[in-house]
Amino acid sequence: MKKIVKEMSKAAAMIAVIIAVHMMLSYVFTYHAAEVFSKTALNILFFYYLLKGVRKCRSAAAAR
Repeated sequence: MKKIVKEMSKAAAMIAVIIAVHMMLSYVFTYHAAEVFSKTALNILFFYYLLKGVRKCRSAAAAR
C-alpha cells in the first residue's frame, strides 16, 4: 500500500512540475508552445505509468 501512495505522490509531483513549466513557457514563449509541451509531457507520463503497471503485472504472473 505504501508503494502505491509513493507512486501516486510521484505522479502528482510530476504533474505539478509540468503545470509550472507550462506557466513559464506560456510567459516566455507563446501559449501554443506551452500547450505542445504539456500535452507531450502528459502523454509520456501516462504511457510511462501504464507500461510500468503492465510490466509489474507480467512479473507477478511469471512469479506464480
